[in-house]
Amino acid sequence: MKPRPIDELLARPIDSIEGVGKVRAREFHSLGVYALKDLLSYFPRRYQHETSERPIAALTNNEIQIARGEVVAADYLTGRRPRFECTLDDGTEKLSLVFFNGAWLRSKVHPGQHLRVQGKVTYFHNIPQMTNPKWERVDEHTAPIEQAVYRPVYPATMKLPSETIAGVISSQLPALLPTVEEWFTPDWLKQRCLTGRRDAYQRIHQPGNQAQAVAARRRLVYDELMLLQLGLGLSKRIRAGRITAPLLRIDKLLDERICRRFPFPMTGAQRRATYQIATDLKSVRPMNRLLQGDVGSGKTVVALYAMLMAVANKMQAAI
Repeated sequence: MKPRPIDELLARPIDSIEGVGKVRAREFHSLGVYALKDLLSYFPRRYQHETSERPIAALTNNEIQIARGEVVAADYLTGRRPRFECTLDDGTEKLSLVFFNGAWLRSKVHPGQHLRVQGKVTYFHNIPQMTNPKWERVDEHTAPIEQAVYRPVYPATMKLPSETIAGVISSQLPALLPTVEEWFTPDWLKQRCLTGRRDAYQRIHQPGNQAQAVAARRRLVYDELMLLQLGLGLSKRIRAGRITAPLLRIDKLLDERICRRFPFPMTGAQRRATYQIATDLKSVRPMNRLLQGDVGSGKTVVALYAMLMAVANKMQAAI
């Protein structure tokens, strides 16, 4: 059967993308991204809210912001923590910039230049400061950044930063999103307050705000859990019809022998769980159970009881 164009697109290797050579492809491979379809499901780890460009005097504490100004001082300081320091002035206030291990900046940044910087603002002796900010040279003709951004931050490597990954994914989304098919009817989505599947993929990578990112993640988690539940249901039906399990026997004497091995009496909840498990193991139908409980509630004791029951019936058990 001839593959569909959609399948061919999704199967395209990552190094076929313009700007992704062999070196970057190896970095993508280390992250589990081999083809274009993997980019679609390579989700951000978190999001970073970046405000629009603002005067230095309007910068607020503990936020990632953008400002610009003239370099009025620059110096490289040696010592235990070598650093390059410079000061920007935009006429409203001064902004201190600190670059640790920034010796290379001595030949790049000089008084009289105009820089635009982006970084997290903190205050030191009542003076706004950015540590290791991103920077670029600008002049009076450089337009200001007037729109706030909710930027995705992806799991990355030293040689493949999040910004590069975001750029690659952003360049491929227009082609990848049309391949995403909806699984549910509009009524189903409305009843469960779910966003559309294609919109969810678009907003998980390019949200306009936190609410969109949360809604997108909720829809994709819903899909994942639904597939898991369907898989468990199908597996159970197959096992019920075709597969049998060894019938294990247990009586009061064996129960007492197992319980004597524990240095404490079981709680009522633990006894109920062991009874239900023993009932399942006395059947030829394979058991499939999820044992759920708080930390320290004794789940391991219940599991050990089931294992000892198997060993007493000349079976093997592993934990």
